[in-house]
Amino acid sequence: SRCKALTDAGLAAVAARLPNNICNLRLIFEGCERLTDTGLAALTAGLKDSVRELTLGFCVSKNFTDASIAAWAAALTEHIQCLSLDLSYCQMTDAGLAALAAGLKHSITKLSVNVEGCQKLTDAGLGALVAGLPENVQELSLGACICQSLTDLGLSNASAGSKKHIEKLSLNFSGCNGVTDKGLVAFAAGLTHGVRQSTLDHSRHENFKDSESVAPAGTVIGKEELFGVWRQQVIDEHESKSLYVASGTSAQDVNSMLSNTATGTEARNEGVHGRCVRWSDCSVKGIRLRDFQILVDENSDWLRETSVRPFGATKMRNMYDLCPERILVHSILAERVVVLSEADVDQMKSCGMQQMTSNSQLIPGVPAGFTLGGRLKDGGRLRKMYWQLGQERQSMWKTSWHPEWQAEIDELPSSLAVAADLGEERIRRIDQLACGDVVVFHKGVAYSEACCLEQTPMLNSFVSHFWGEPTLEVAETLRKHAAAVAPADTDPGLVTYYMCTLCNNQIRGATGSWQASPFHEAMQLIATLRMGAGDPRYSAVVLLDEGCNAMQRIWSVFELWLITHLKIPLQLYCCEGNLQMSSPASSLKDSIIRRIGEIDLEEAQAANPDDKRHIKRIIKDAPGGFAAVTQAVRSQVLGLVAFVATLAISRDPFTKQILQEINLTIQFHDTKETIDTDSLCKQLCDPMATSEFEGSPQRRILIS
Repeated sequence: SRCKALTDAGLAAVAARLPNNICNLRLIFEGCERLTDTGLAALTAGLKDSVRELTLGFCVSKNFTDASIAAWAAALTEHIQCLSLDLSYCQMTDAGLAALAAGLKHSITKLSVNVEGCQKLTDAGLGALVAGLPENVQELSLGACICQSLTDLGLSNASAGSKKHIEKLSLNFSGCNGVTDKGLVAFAAGLTHGVRQSTLDHSRHENFKDSESVAPAGTVIGKEELFGVWRQQVIDEHESKSLYVASGTSAQDVNSMLSNTATGTEARNEGVHGRCVRWSDCSVKGIRLRDFQILVDENSDWLRETSVRPFGATKMRNMYDLCPERILVHSILAERVVVLSEADVDQMKSCGMQQMTSNSQLIPGVPAGFTLGGRLKDGGRLRKMYWQLGQERQSMWKTSWHPEWQAEIDELPSSLAVAADLGEERIRRIDQLACGDVVVFHKGVAYSEACCLEQTPMLNSFVSHFWGEPTLEVAETLRKHAAAVAPADTDPGLVTYYMCTLCNNQIRGATGSWQASPFHEAMQLIATLRMGAGDPRYSAVVLLDEGCNAMQRIWSVFELWLITHLKIPLQLYCCEGNLQMSSPASSLKDSIIRRIGEIDLEEAQAANPDDKRHIKRIIKDAPGGFAAVTQAVRSQVLGLVAFVATLAISRDPFTKQILQEINLTIQFHDTKETIDTDSLCKQLCDPMATSEFEGSPQRRILIS
């Protein structure tokens, strides 16, 4: 999979060399973008009659048409008993799915079809597939995640009168906005006379309500509502066991039930080159622009005040203010206020600072899962507004809908209840704690989860930004970006972003490796969606202030490297709009563009020197290294001629550094004028000289 060099000729060669006695054939061509109908036809011709189990994966293969799928299905032999086909994020239409159904042979007893992300499919295609199901099929798995044209009525009509003797049924309609529990129950009931096992996955979909839906005999749906996420359950009807997890069930109880249930999940490759991340597998929750805008509007006057860590000319409040003072307190689920004893201090010192975010109990009276916050004191600098609310401080929590929300709140010690300037003080080292200190422990969720009570939105864009940029500027930049990428008939406020500040659990903080981090998972999901849909919303956007500070922080540079590595389209924006050369000019944009030409990404800084060393080593050891990241960024702000020349020549157009010892002559297509690379580099580095090329956007250059 992900072999972009594989062509139809290679697939034909594979088909020609299949052994005559092969019984089990599994071929996965996920993301192989150069394969076309010709290659599939060659594979079809090479299939052997000996094949009993056939697995084919063509996820994100955009060049296959309905005709080739029809030809392939028609060529299936009567000997195949188990068939698994993955056509997710392909361009298949209802006609292709109908042709596939028509080719299914009666010998098939186990069938799996995945059409996730095939946006051209409608209820008609699903009905055709159900109508063509083999009579002898005993195990059926159907995945149709994010197929937005599917509806409850379509599901009900599709399966009406189509009952089969299916013993194991697996259905996945995650992210289908038109499908609710009513449609899912009707579809499952219409398909079967009675199942022994059913896996009905409606993950992350608010349309599926926590109701005691009455399902026909033989079709029991198990639901779990845990941390606002719907998860699948397996119900063994043969043993008359149905697993139903009600709202408010603890994670420990759920895990206990799951351990006694015959479920299994496929391990996911967490490397940079891992498999496509599917929406149904993704734990990352994005935030709609409109929800972020509500947060900004609620605090607009406060955000205009001077920041505790000011940057830039305005010095207005930024994420360094917003995160601890608003985002964190809005995301609290539960809180403990503890006066430390000698035993508590000794216990915490023995654990160390790294263990202060733990799934185990830290000290008596503080359950597992809580994270150490700050020390309460008169004159504490953090969260003054929150603590001055006293016993009313819970009014700032936005998590009252959550099953783990704490209804009661600890009273403050009498010594602090009357403090005139109560606040928190950051605890940097455990050895700073002493007996009698009043400390706070919190448990919470990401702000994006706390503020979103509706259906979980589909993630669109990854945001890389500098925490020191004024939050009001960040909001303005995202408004301009959303207006540019949102479809004409769509509210830009519905564009959904991943921003670490808003989408990570700021109470718990970062844990584990970067490969398992939320920001990496978000990038993998966006890369998958972009490959499947080509929608401009599925991209990465870097927010830049006048000082280009986002490009001078090592973690932002690391994000840029991952963006280029995963081939996610990159956009640069400031509060005045797009930073591409084709966008209207302004003094701010010109300043940022000049600054981009001066920045050395290798010199980016980090608060933790170990982070800098580790990230620099990762990027340097990767193909392309820092040069690949630099080119991806600078290509956004160079004009047409400069960009094409950058690809054609072997010099950096800003620094004029020779990357390879080679000399080229460049010829303009319109005038036939030629120019050597040295002269061109000098002109490209001179804004006055470059401007004359920008007036002719149709000019092309040829390499002689």
